[in-house]
Amino acid sequence: MIDTTKKLSLEEALSAARETRALEIGTGAVRNTPREFQKQFGDQKAMIVADKNTFRAAGEFVLKAFQTEGLPMLDPFIFQSADLHAEHAFVT
Repeated sequence: MIDTTKKLSLEEALSAARETRALEIGTGAVRNTPREFQKQFGDQKAMIVADKNTFRAAGEFVLKAFQTEGLPMLDPFIFQSADLHAEHAFVT
């Protein structure tokens, strides 16, 4: 068990996390998405799930990066709701 009274390092936090396996922060980090996906999920197909704004901001770039690398992808799923936001009402 990790002592929660001390500040965790990124490595400690990721090793304690149940679902998050990696975190990359920095200029141009999004361009490493295909490499990190392959490292975490092997030859599985990737799928981008985003709202319209997020897809415009980063999803299109990620899609092109996967295509450039020749990695398998499913078609993106883009939420179309104009008022979509982080709210329990949008969870089904």
